[in-house]
Amino acid sequence: MSNDPTLLPGKIPLGNRLRKRRKQMKLTLKEVAEQASLSTSFLSEIERNITSPAIGTLKRITNILQINIADLFSEPDASPEWRENSAAANPSEEDVTRKQHWRELVYSSTSKIRWFLLVSHTRGKMMEPLVAILEPGAYSGDPGSAHSQGEEFLMVLEGRIKLWLDNKEYELSEGDSFYFDATIVHRYMNMADGPSVMLAIASPPSF
Repeated sequence: MSNDPTLLPGKIPLGNRLRKRRKQMKLTLKEVAEQASLSTSFLSEIERNITSPAIGTLKRITNILQINIADLFSEPDASPEWRENSAAANPSEEDVTRKQHWRELVYSSTSKIRWFLLVSHTRGKMMEPLVAILEPGAYSGDPGSAHSQGEEFLMVLEGRIKLWLDNKEYELSEGDSFYFDATIVHRYMNMADGPSVMLAIASPPSF
C-alpha cells in the first residue's frame, strides 16, 4: 500500500469513496460534519484528499455513513497469493491468511496507526480480527469513537498502550488484554518509545 494516508489499496482515494457513499445516502457535507463533530471545511478537505483524518475521526464518519472502514474496499483482492483458501466463494470454508499477506486497510499519518485485516473478508462473519501497528507517539484522536452495538477485545502483543474508556484510563503492557462494550467511546495511545502492536477483535465486524 502507498504511504499516502489518503489512499486505499489499489490507489483509490479514500475521500472519493467517502463522498460517493455520502451522496448515495443523500446527506450534505454539513449534516455529516455536524454528526461527526467536525467542521464542514475539514470534512470537505478529507473528501478532496487534502487532509488525512485520524483513525477515530474516520471511524466516526463511517459510523454516520453506516459502513465499516473495511467496506470502503469496493473490489476484493483477487490475488491467489492473498489467501490460501478463499472464504469469499463459500463462507463455510476455512480462511487461512499468512502473515506476509495481511491486508492493510488504512494508514493515517495523523494517528500514526496502520491497521491490518487478518482474514480475507468479513462478509457474513460474526467477528473481525485486526492488528494495529502504532508508531511512536501514535494516538487514535479525540474525542474517540464508539460503535452502535457489539463488543471488542484488545491484546497488546508488543509495547505499551494507554486505553481510555469514557473517562477511565487503563495502561496495558505486552500480554495484557481488555474486553469491553464497543458502544462506549474509546481511544488509545502508544506509550512505548518504539512501535506497539495490538490485536483487536470486534464482534460484529465494525472497523
